[in-house]
Amino acid sequence: MKNGLTAMVPGILGPKELSAAVECYLHMRQSLIDRRPEFEVEAHRAAAAAPADMARRRQKTAAECWRAVWPLPFYSRENVAVAGRRVEAIRANGWFDHFETLAGAADDRDHPWNVERRGRRCSPRGAEAAALCARSGTYAAMPYRTRADVIRRVAQAAALFRNWEEVRRARDISFIDAMTGVDSEAFPRHLFDVLASAIGKVTAFHGLSDLGFRCVKPDIWISRITTSCGWLPGYTPEDVVKNRRGAWEALFETCAQVATAASDHFPSPNALRELDYFVANYGMTFDPKPGDCPCGPAKLQPTSRP
Repeated sequence: MKNGLTAMVPGILGPKELSAAVECYLHMRQSLIDRRPEFEVEAHRAAAAAPADMARRRQKTAAECWRAVWPLPFYSRENVAVAGRRVEAIRANGWFDHFETLAGAADDRDHPWNVERRGRRCSPRGAEAAALCARSGTYAAMPYRTRADVIRRVAQAAALFRNWEEVRRARDISFIDAMTGVDSEAFPRHLFDVLASAIGKVTAFHGLSDLGFRCVKPDIWISRITTSCGWLPGYTPEDVVKNRRGAWEALFETCAQVATAASDHFPSPNALRELDYFVANYGMTFDPKPGDCPCGPAKLQPTSRP
């Protein structure tokens, strides 16, 4: 992928393969719900916060969109439980509630949240950034250290939000339209490119998914599950992680196809977002390919962490 995604062709799976994939997905859902009933509530809540309907998305404010995006860099290359505890502590204290507070930090060396980047190394310069990284002062009770590069990515995202909010006010449009440039496509290619430049490609997909756009995050879990269960014939987990041979386009289209077909079994404001939630959590909770999976036995292929 160079600039956004190429056009996606519907109907990747044939009727027989689609039926098997839907049965497989419903098995994953029920397995998670049987283990933790709250999974169903949490998945539906995630889908409701990311409505597939554009009219509902246009009702979202800048603050609501920001609350969906700022935590995401914390999960990049990090244990989910560890990242989750850190995010909840920051959210509880309201430190990152306002993107305006962080918007100038990436480029202003005197900003309290400034993190300097030299090559691949990031070092906190601002007093607040240094204290959070070191868990000192106000942040002494933080349940783990925070990497400097994470703070920098949050600050870069904040700068984008500040710019989009200025566009929204100047043009008197919705915040979502300011983000996309009033892009009517199901997947906003330009927005993805801009967001990916700030927080990384996989994290950008996560953000767009959480905002309701037509994609899933091609992380390690979804890469393993979809390839080992036969949803992506001819692709390996490594292909998906590295986006070889148009793997991301195939992944998004196939997942959308499965989610749409499976939605006959349950109502959802965003069936694709629920599928993303269940498949990723299934991978983190169970062996990626249990013996009773409807897709039958398959050997999981090794892959690297994205």
